[in-house]
Amino acid sequence: MRLPAVLETLGLIRSGLRRWLTLLEWPDDPALDIVLAVNEAVSNSVEHAFPPAGSPDGVVEVTAEVERVDGGRRMRIQVRDTGRWLPRPTPEAYVNRRRGLPMMSAVMAEVRIHRGGSAGAPGDGTVVHLRSPTVPVP
Repeated sequence: MRLPAVLETLGLIRSGLRRWLTLLEWPDDPALDIVLAVNEAVSNSVEHAFPPAGSPDGVVEVTAEVERVDGGRRMRIQVRDTGRWLPRPTPEAYVNRRRGLPMMSAVMAEVRIHRGGSAGAPGDGTVVHLRSPTVPVP
């Protein structure tokens, strides 16, 4: 999926991902964990790479593939944006925030982040790599 970096994109990505996981017969709880982690990664892209609330000129791309592993399968997902990291907000702006990355780490087997460009400099965006826990093959 390749969509504009705006808040409305979140619902499209969640519903598309849920439909695909249903077609793959992914177990319910692990499927919800995948949707949660991807939603957080896309939310971070929209909010932090394109503040204050996204940019229709920016792009968020979600790619995913199923990987067979010893008697099971897992999902490998990439969330890529075309934005750039901006200066860190003041601590007051972070009240009740900063939970997205810990949440992703809690439900995924692996979370890696490649940060592209920095504040004021064009860059290649940010890529979040997610790997789900292994689930049985149906």
